[in-house]
Amino acid sequence: MKVVKLLHNPKAGDQQHSKKKLVELIESKGYKCLYASLKKSGWGKIESSVDIVAIAGGDGTVIKVVNKFLRRSLIDRKFPLALLPMGTANNIATALGITQPTREVIESWKHAMIRKYDIGSVHGIGEPAFVESMGFGAFTATIRKMQSIEKQLESDPEHRLSTATSVFRDIVHSYRGRKCKVIADGVSYPGKFLMIEIMNTPFIGPNLDINPTAELGDGIFEVILVSEGQREQLYRYLEDKFLGGQTSFSFQPIKARKVQLEWEGMNMHIDGEIVKAGRPIRVHIEARPGLFDFLVPGEPAI
Repeated sequence: MKVVKLLHNPKAGDQQHSKKKLVELIESKGYKCLYASLKKSGWGKIESSVDIVAIAGGDGTVIKVVNKFLRRSLIDRKFPLALLPMGTANNIATALGITQPTREVIESWKHAMIRKYDIGSVHGIGEPAFVESMGFGAFTATIRKMQSIEKQLESDPEHRLSTATSVFRDIVHSYRGRKCKVIADGVSYPGKFLMIEIMNTPFIGPNLDINPTAELGDGIFEVILVSEGQREQLYRYLEDKFLGGQTSFSFQPIKARKVQLEWEGMNMHIDGEIVKAGRPIRVHIEARPGLFDFLVPGEPAI
């Protein structure tokens, strides 16, 4: 019998995603389930008997677990990570093709495939890492604004996503572009930009698919550059998304394994967190290819 360690954010999801319901559901599929709440200390201990680490929560929960594993060197032994998406956006799970109801996701583990997942290392402001994306400019300002109004937001995921898109759109309308020098795999791209994003996943923030060519485990990032001259183009894209349209993001990404940046501003984001640094910000980013294994629906692999 395979052993699943369930790392659970008890504040995510609804009554159907309680500790009791999840453990019962996992064990009903023929697994032994060990439980840990991410709201209590000691959750990072992974017993030697564990075969699969399941993560129940949203993107922030996944990022929290991945960063814990990175700090604790738990990746020395590669536990397949199995996502049970229960957040607002669930961008990471969606990028991995995990969009089914919880019961179906758990059923899929017995015939799952392994999908490799890159991690981005950031040098120059400590040694943080990112799972989804990092960047500068208008989207960083959007994260700051959303954090400031967090207590005013409704719990309904659709409302939260719509609000985030609206805030992003309004910030793009008035955001002052800043100078940045970008060097991607040795090629320089200087300019004045509204937004710069270095991405590992297709999605950003409120399910915005601005990087549809992303490959999660190829060791290559996509660099999205939006200049001041492209303000109206980005604004129209966000306006259409806010209204429920299907407009495609038309900015061509730059693909690179290593990126150097010198940004005129003081703030950046690493995944969903704001990082303040001195001005200008100078960082070097590189991919750590295939560092994590995720279970995704497919043919037998484990």
